[in-house]
Amino acid sequence: MNNFKAIFQSRDPKQVCAHQATPDKSAASISFGHWCTQVKALSSALTMRNEQQWALFTDDALSFSIGLFALIDASKDVYLPGNNTPETANRLGDHCQAFLGHWDTSASAIDTEHYLPLNAADVQSTSYKTQEQTSCSPAPSSQARIIVFTSGSSGEPKAIEKQLWQFEQEISAFSTTLKKNGVAWPASVEILGTVSHQHIYGMIFRVLMPLYQGNVFHSQQYLDAGQILKYAIDQSKPVLWIASPAHLKRLPDQLPWQQARQHLVDITSSGGPFSTEAASLLNDNAGASALEIFGSSETGGVAIRRQFSQLQYWQAFDDVIVSAAEDKRLVLASEHLQESRYLMDDAVKFLPDGSFELLGRTDRIVKLEEKRLSLVELESTMNNQLWVKENSCRVINSASRDLLCAVVVLNDQGKALITTLPKREIVKGIKDFLQQYFELSLLPRKWRFVDTLPVNSQGKIDTTEFETLFVETDTQPRIQ
Repeated sequence: MNNFKAIFQSRDPKQVCAHQATPDKSAASISFGHWCTQVKALSSALTMRNEQQWALFTDDALSFSIGLFALIDASKDVYLPGNNTPETANRLGDHCQAFLGHWDTSASAIDTEHYLPLNAADVQSTSYKTQEQTSCSPAPSSQARIIVFTSGSSGEPKAIEKQLWQFEQEISAFSTTLKKNGVAWPASVEILGTVSHQHIYGMIFRVLMPLYQGNVFHSQQYLDAGQILKYAIDQSKPVLWIASPAHLKRLPDQLPWQQARQHLVDITSSGGPFSTEAASLLNDNAGASALEIFGSSETGGVAIRRQFSQLQYWQAFDDVIVSAAEDKRLVLASEHLQESRYLMDDAVKFLPDGSFELLGRTDRIVKLEEKRLSLVELESTMNNQLWVKENSCRVINSASRDLLCAVVVLNDQGKALITTLPKREIVKGIKDFLQQYFELSLLPRKWRFVDTLPVNSQGKIDTTEFETLFVETDTQPRIQ
């Protein structure tokens, strides 16, 4: 397995490293040599400073990559949040001594003495130097500490410590797994993404992987699929799209799939379940469904699959050993995990060839009226009702008792009915269906019908937005 230090030392400094959008909406090419110069200059400035723990947030992937490797090169500890809100900054203030990148200085934890701005414009100002060479590439230590802040189901941030060697191992294992399963991406492929580089999936696939493998990555986070397909068509270049289920299941109806097919090398998806319905539609439009990557911030990548292909069941990464515990939960052993054995909260069913199916989260078991209920099972069953496209169920703690609440997206048939029938009749129809499988006391008490589920950029249910839907107002009474 190679490490970043060896890769950087052997890479041609004239090779294009990244593309960055400029104010006139053209794309500036950044050479690897120029990238190295930027990293080393910032590293030198950081080395002169006493602060050891730094929080890093930037608006674009290029300045992020420069900030990340400069901090590592300067032997600093890097803290990576998912956003740069004042609340997040104040929480990080308990862990970090300084802030690098783009931060809201209204946060009480940030003062000018311990804040070093790093914006896209800092790189753009000299981005024309695509032929710049350097013999002084960064020498990142594989023991560098990277602390990822991720929000769990409660919304409270959780600090997960990683070292750079774990990402090196994971990328190497992922590449080997692709080859073993017949997935080949050309060396000339360019990496574009609709996911944030501040989240661990986006950081690995939009920043670390292209730097490790020598691919060109795009600095900007694209806002929609149309921009990515347009770039592939206009530039006639092979493109790898880094996406999430949240983006892929809400694609516009009219996209130039036929023209883009020959240039769209692949689409990856991670961060949450990718429904069979969405996978089927993508398969019809793009010629193949997305390459799904299963894992978590704690475990890193675990397995891959591609629905509607020979890779339809989950195949573990090359360095990951999977098994099932007595309670059917997935057990991992991996070279890129610090723990020798990691027990996940996902139920699993193994097939004879060693591949597996995921059966849902085991930690989504709630107790109502002294009875246990699987929210995964409830949601899955509700999706089979004649009018339901997708739904999410959560328990909201009220002053007097716990209430099971449902947010439902109706399909075309359901939407047609809701324009002619009272919503209470729609609720009754869904509850009548559910009563074939669940006791009445285990059915949702509060309902909301929406156009889209309240999800964050990673495709996971946003707990705060979910609960906000059930705040009673004069114009939006609750439906029971």
